[in-house]
Amino acid sequence: MGKAGFFHHRPVFCRWAVSHRRIPPRHRGNGSRGIPQHALLRALVPRDGKAGDRKRIVYPGRAGRQDSAVGAAGEGIMKILEKEQVYDAVKTNPVYVRPTDLPIRFAAGDRVQAKNIHPQGHTRLPRYVRGKTGTVVRRHGSFVFPDTVAHGNGEKPQHVYSVRFEARELWGEERGDNSAVYLDLWDDYIIPAT
Repeated sequence: MGKAGFFHHRPVFCRWAVSHRRIPPRHRGNGSRGIPQHALLRALVPRDGKAGDRKRIVYPGRAGRQDSAVGAAGEGIMKILEKEQVYDAVKTNPVYVRPTDLPIRFAAGDRVQAKNIHPQGHTRLPRYVRGKTGTVVRRHGSFVFPDTVAHGNGEKPQHVYSVRFEARELWGEERGDNSAVYLDLWDDYIIPAT
C-alpha cells in the first residue's frame, strides 16, 4: 500500500472506452440485459490460428471488404484491420476530455456523499460507496459521462473528482486506520455531505 500519506494516482476511469469500442453497437446500451457472452468473448478474447486472426471484419452487414479496403466504409463504420493493426488500434486510447460550462462544485478537501442511486443499466458508481461520505482529493477536469454514452444519450460532459473513502466508512470499524479507496467520480454521482 505504500507508506502512510503517500499517494500516486493517475486517472484510470477512461479505460472502459477501449473495450467499449470493440463491442458491436447493437449490444451497447441495451439496459440491464448487458452484453451477450458471445459478443463479449468475440471482442475481448484473441483468436489464434483462425481466419479471424489474419483479418477481422468488425461487424457483418455494415461494410464490405471492398468498401473498407478503399476507405469508402463511411463515417462511423469501423474498417477491416489487418492482424498487425488490431493491437495498435486497441491500445490507442481515444481522448474523452470535453469542455463544459458546468460550474466546478467541489474543491480539494470538500466532504461529499456518493448518491444512493440504482439505475437500470450502466453506471460507473460502485455499489459499495453509494450513500457513503468521502473527501475530494482533486479535480481531474471535465470528461464524457459514461452512463449516458453507454445508453446512446450523448456525451453530457461534466467534472470528474478523485474522492477518498476511508475503509472504516465503507466496511466498518474493524478495518485499519491507514486504508482508503480512491475513486474518480463524475458530478452526477456526488452531492455535498450533510
